[in-house]
Amino acid sequence: MTDRMMRSHRRILVLDDDPTGSQTAAGVPIATDFSAESIEWALREAAPTAFVLTNARALDENTTRELTRSIARTATTVAERLGLALSIVSRSDSTLRGHFPVDVDVLTEVSAAGTPHVLVLCPAYPAAGRITREGRHLVRSGPEWVPVGETAYARDATFGFSASTLPHWVHERSRGRWAAADVTVVSGTDIRLGPDHVSRLIGATAALDPNPVCVDAETESDLDVVAAALEQCEDNGIRTIVRCGPSLARARGGLPHSDRISTEHLRAALDPTTGPHGLVVAGSHVDLTTTQLRYLDQLDRVSTVELSTTDVVDRATRVAAIDRAVTECVSALALSDVVLRTSRDVVVGSDEEDSLSIAAAVAHALSTAASAVVAAAPPRWVVAKGGITSADVITKVLCLRRATVLGPILDGIVPVWVPESSSGPLCVVFPGNVGGPEALRDVITVLRELN
Repeated sequence: MTDRMMRSHRRILVLDDDPTGSQTAAGVPIATDFSAESIEWALREAAPTAFVLTNARALDENTTRELTRSIARTATTVAERLGLALSIVSRSDSTLRGHFPVDVDVLTEVSAAGTPHVLVLCPAYPAAGRITREGRHLVRSGPEWVPVGETAYARDATFGFSASTLPHWVHERSRGRWAAADVTVVSGTDIRLGPDHVSRLIGATAALDPNPVCVDAETESDLDVVAAALEQCEDNGIRTIVRCGPSLARARGGLPHSDRISTEHLRAALDPTTGPHGLVVAGSHVDLTTTQLRYLDQLDRVSTVELSTTDVVDRATRVAAIDRAVTECVSALALSDVVLRTSRDVVVGSDEEDSLSIAAAVAHALSTAASAVVAAAPPRWVVAKGGITSADVITKVLCLRRATVLGPILDGIVPVWVPESSSGPLCVVFPGNVGGPEALRDVITVLRELN
């Protein structure tokens, strides 16, 4: 499908609400600023998919709305000038956290206002153990599949929910705007009948103000079928408004599921002017991250520096806590790899807005400390643990405006970014909620083999 899309001058632009949406892709350009110049660079480099990092999951609803609108309008203008047919995709969390339906409402306003279109939701991400079966979204936990509404993700302080079936989640998050009974579910049985069949089912919902379509998927092959069906809808003159997880973001542009990047490829991307050791910056507080950090502690030559969440939330102790962490990290990097992490205690606000504000203060303190460390003792590589943490490391610590995803360092879940200039540390984007208990330790082991 990629060759056909390139010949048709179609480009897929993925608006990524944290930096982890490129987990299943390789060789894709990513812009982290929103200028027309950077978006044009991304669309010219696309083959045919490009990403723009919005980091909207760390923003409030109104800011997200205005930012998404601005990026979508800029991208549409650039694509028209370049003679490209543009489809914009909203990539969000595979465990259903994020600004829905704000994201799709804005894309509808910019891309499909006044024209028949379809609204498709497909959060499945099989590589990380998130699938949708008969409309129910499931998360793998060991050998079991747990309904997403029963997981810790559903208790998120900002984007919490209770439903596990996608139609009921749509009803809940839209505050009743769409009734669960009005949401179409495209089943796994439908998908296995092929893209023509799926395209007809999705296309039948097209309207000026359509009800959502939720799509089952359990394998990457399922996502390839869905992507082909969406392209058929576009070919038939039906605009597609898509909110999805990383797997469909990859498939929608006709990209193959990426193999694990080789050690040789990683070694060739290293900047020889950086130091001998690496830095892990961990802000994610999910239970899996905490477990992975414990396993990482089992490696030798790893020093851990903890930034107290309580101290950085309190303005009276914030600066001293940051300075202390920086001093300890710089000293330790001379001898070993270093983990700079926030303490595992979570400070929750009185409501969603207050919780988001506290989270932002902690994230700012962590990125401030990491920036000072990187400036004083440039590491060979930086592993950013957590979605919001990764965005801050990319944009504030490493100051990457344009980058390319080399591919995943772990199969389909942990991508490696390199700056357009090819100078500076490798950036490993490690989401908070993926991989097994030993995954972080495995990544550090691979990175150490590059020396």
